Amino acid sequence: MESCIENVESVYLPPEILYKIFSNIEHLRCKCAVLQVCSLWYCVGSLPNLWTKFDFRTLNIMGDMCSWFKRVEYHQFVTVFGQERFKKLAKMRVGGIDNYHILHVIFNYENCETCKQLVQENVPLNIHSNLNISPNLSHTITKLTLFHSTIEMETLDYLSTLQKLTNLTIMQSKFLTTTIEPISKLKHLKTLVLEDLKIKTPTGSIEDLYLFKKLPTLTKLSLKDTFVDNWEGFLELSNLTDLNVSGCLLSANYLSYITRFSKLEKLDFSAAISYEEDGLDEEIRPLNNLRYLDFGCNNVTQENLLEYVLPLVSSLHHLDLTGIESVTFDSLHQILEKGKNLECVNLMNCLYISDEEVDILNSKFPKVLLEI
Repeated sequence: MESCIENVESVYLPPEILYKIFSNIEHLRCKCAVLQVCSLWYCVGSLPNLWTKFDFRTLNIMGDMCSWFKRVEYHQFVTVFGQERFKKLAKMRVGGIDNYHILHVIFNYENCETCKQLVQENVPLNIHSNLNISPNLSHTITKLTLFHSTIEMETLDYLSTLQKLTNLTIMQSKFLTTTIEPISKLKHLKTLVLEDLKIKTPTGSIEDLYLFKKLPTLTKLSLKDTFVDNWEGFLELSNLTDLNVSGCLLSANYLSYITRFSKLEKLDFSAAISYEEDGLDEEIRPLNNLRYLDFGCNNVTQENLLEYVLPLVSSLHHLDLTGIESVTFDSLHQILEKGKNLECVNLMNCLYISDEEVDILNSKFPKVLLEI
């Protein structure tokens, strides 16, 4: 073994090859290790194009370096990481940090104006309340994602200052306020995702969703697994193309209200119906632009399944009926006959249609993939 090691010659890799290798390194610890090998690796590894994404979640496993970051001062940050390296910083991920001081350092960095996307995960509220120390970020950030956060009024007030924000995602977080009024001030917002929120208020719901009508540019809205009890204001979102209300526990009547969104292309209504009433308030209207409909896991009768789905099926390319027990050979046959543009129908866990019946339908409608 020793003789083999002695015979190994030093291998020189040109900067172009090193750059391609380093461009595949995402882990912060590995990025930093590269810089310590030699002067050539330091020069190539410091190129701004390799530092467009910065994931601070990896600080959790960096031992002493994590402790150092909690004490770091601005000039130390610049000295260690180099002033030029972050000129093209476009995306940062921050998570599991119990001291907001590191964010103070990052967000006041002079080149932070290039950062347009920020993802925060397991970041405590005291960090949100101190984010206003970063004026550069307020003027540039366009995408913000908050995971496992605690949302209070001061958090939303800060969000309202991000006037260039086009995409806002808040997921699996505690909501300690009943209002979204500050969000309604984001005039350029195109995507709003409020998914799986634990709303810690007496009513368990957000009370002023009607303020969505102040967001005319909104094209994508997701309220998955979030309690919704008032749809006033939603109906004025005339530009909506993507809507997800999966698991929202709605009346079947909401499906007829949703069909007012004439530009809708994608609708997830899975597990959304909590109860059915005697007849719909409005007739379900065809949506000529609708291409994708997920209606799975709704407990509806065969008659109501056809009432809800048939008016929408003519323009569909993809239909998901996962777990609906009322799907039978007859009901599916009617859907396929009317769905001239259908390419795929998901029938997983549809217990009352047999493999033999699916084979018959496959032979009659060969252009449609029936997934079972």
